[in-house]
Amino acid sequence: MTTDRPIVVAGAGSIGCFVGGMLAAAGRSVGLLARARVIDEIESNGLTVTSFEGFARKIAGSQLILSDDSRILGDADIVLVTVKSADTAEVAEAIARRAMPSLSVCKTASAMCRCCASDYRGGLCSRRWCHST
Repeated sequence: MTTDRPIVVAGAGSIGCFVGGMLAAAGRSVGLLARARVIDEIESNGLTVTSFEGFARKIAGSQLILSDDSRILGDADIVLVTVKSADTAEVAEAIARRAMPSLSVCKTASAMCRCCASDYRGGLCSRRWCHST
């Protein structure tokens, strides 16, 4: 893993913003692939990350790479997929189309792999995958 290319969170909703925010708080370069309304909110108000253990940090929108365009995946060192299960195939196709072949992909349990189970033709299943539970 290199430190000059960002970790991109594909599907920056509640979970994706939390994960991306925690990575940014730890000093990593983070990109969020999100809906326009989420991007607008982060650009206007920043991203506040909190935990039950008392952690609280506000990340300025300028500290994140924000985009609703899948071309953000082309610069990624790692992609963390946090979309809902129904959107996994669409994100998998975007990753296959945009990202470098050596890219590592990690997806959360809410983004169960449909491509691996359905003979996906995008070549994504030959990538290095990390399945979380």
